[in-house]
Amino acid sequence: MRIENAMFPSMEQLTSFFGGAESGVFVMVNLLKFNEKAKYLDGSDANLSGADAYARYGKSIQACLAAVGGRQIYAGPVTGLMIGEVEDLWDMVALVEYPSLAAMQKMVSSPEYQAIEIHRKAGLSGQLNIPQVRSEVNMKPIKNRMTDLLGVQYPIIQAPMGWIARAQLASAVSNAGGLGIIETSSGQLEEVRAEIIKMRELTDKPFGVNIAQAFVRDPGIVDFVVDQGIKFVTTSAGDPNKYCGPLKAAGLTVFHVVPTLAGALKAIDAGVDGLVVEGGEGGGFKNPKDVALMVLLPLIRSKVNVPIVAAGGIVCGRTMAAAFALGAEAVQMGTRMVSAAESPVHQNWKDAIINAKETDTLFLNRHGPGPALRALRTERTTKLDVEPTDNIMGEMRGVLDLYFGGDMEAAIALSGQVAGRIDTVKPAKQIIDEVMDEFYAVMNALRTDYL
Repeated sequence: MRIENAMFPSMEQLTSFFGGAESGVFVMVNLLKFNEKAKYLDGSDANLSGADAYARYGKSIQACLAAVGGRQIYAGPVTGLMIGEVEDLWDMVALVEYPSLAAMQKMVSSPEYQAIEIHRKAGLSGQLNIPQVRSEVNMKPIKNRMTDLLGVQYPIIQAPMGWIARAQLASAVSNAGGLGIIETSSGQLEEVRAEIIKMRELTDKPFGVNIAQAFVRDPGIVDFVVDQGIKFVTTSAGDPNKYCGPLKAAGLTVFHVVPTLAGALKAIDAGVDGLVVEGGEGGGFKNPKDVALMVLLPLIRSKVNVPIVAAGGIVCGRTMAAAFALGAEAVQMGTRMVSAAESPVHQNWKDAIINAKETDTLFLNRHGPGPALRALRTERTTKLDVEPTDNIMGEMRGVLDLYFGGDMEAAIALSGQVAGRIDTVKPAKQIIDEVMDEFYAVMNALRTDYL
C-alpha cells in the first residue's frame, strides 16, 4: 500500500477510502506526526515523537487488537497526506480494522490497552489522534438463494441432533436470524409434535424439520410433517427417492444430506431442491468412507447447480467464509450448537466439548456392521476404537443417561472435530452474531489483501 500526495476533506472520507460503507467492519485511523513530540491532555510533553510512540507501543496495540479479533491493515510513513483544512502534512498513518463496534469498545476498555498511556492520554490537537470510528457495523442480512428459500436473515442452520434439536435450542437459533431444525430421529413423534407446537409459541421465525430415514420407522412420517405445517425439510440417512416426491408434492422445500458425490447426484435425480454436503469431520452417524469437506464440497459444487449447505467443521465466521469460497450458500453447525447455552444436554457433555483437543474425537465402526460414526474420545469410545463391537447401535442404549444425566460413559457422545475449537458455552444468538461478525471481517480482509 502506498499513500502519496492524498488530500481528504474529512477523517470520514479517509476511512471510507480504506473501508467503504459496505465492508461490514470498523476502520480506525491513528495519525502520528513522525518527527514532533506528542503531548498529554494537560499540555505536558510526552517526550515521544510519533515514530517513538509507534516503536514503543505498536506491538502492544497489535496484541490488544488480536485479542478482540481486530488487525492492523497498514502502518508506516506517508507522503503528502492532508486531512480537512489542516495545513500540516502527516508523516505516518496506522489503519486498524475491527470486526464490530463491541470489539472496539472491548479493546479500548481493556486494562492492557489502557496501560498504554501515550494512546490513552494523548491530546487531540494533532500530534496523536485517538481513533475515529467510521460508521455502524454493516450487519445487513445476506441475500442469496438459501436466504430466499428459507426466509431467514443469515444462512446458518442448526443441525438436527436426536433429542437435542428441539424447541428450546431451535427457537433460539431461529430468533437469532438462523434456521432452527426440529429432529425426528429420536422416533418419539408425539413428543416431536409437542415440540413443534412449543416452537411456534417461542418464535414466529421460520424453522424446519429433519427426517432421519434410518431411524424413523413410521410410514406416516410424510403426513406427520405436512400436517404440522412445515415448509422446509431435510432428509438424511437413506434413499432420497423415498420421501422427496411426496414431500415436494405437498409443497415443501426438500434438501437431502449427502456424504459423497454419488449420493449428491442421486439426490439431484430424485428432485431435491438442494443439498446438505456433510464432511467426515462432522459429528454423528457417517458414511464409512469419509471425505473431508474441503475435498467434498468443491467437488459436488462443480457437478451440481442447486443450493448447497456446508456441514462438518463449521464453527465460526472464518470457516463459514471458507465454505462459501468452496461453493456453499449456507452452513450447518452441530457440535457448536450442542455446546450452546440453550442446548438441553447435561453440562458434563458441554464441558467435555470445551475441554476437548482437536484430536479428541474418534471415527468408529468404519467396517460395520451398522453405521460408522464420529464421537468424543471417552473410555467407552477408546475401547470401541480398539475392540469394535458387532452391535454399534447397542452402545447407544444409555443415550438419555449421557445426554441428560451427564454420564459420559453411558453411551457414545456424538461430536465433530470442531470440539477442539470450542472453549466457551455461549447463547445461540451470541454464536450467530459472532459468526456473522467474523464472516464479514474475513470476507472484507480477503478483498482488501488480494483484490
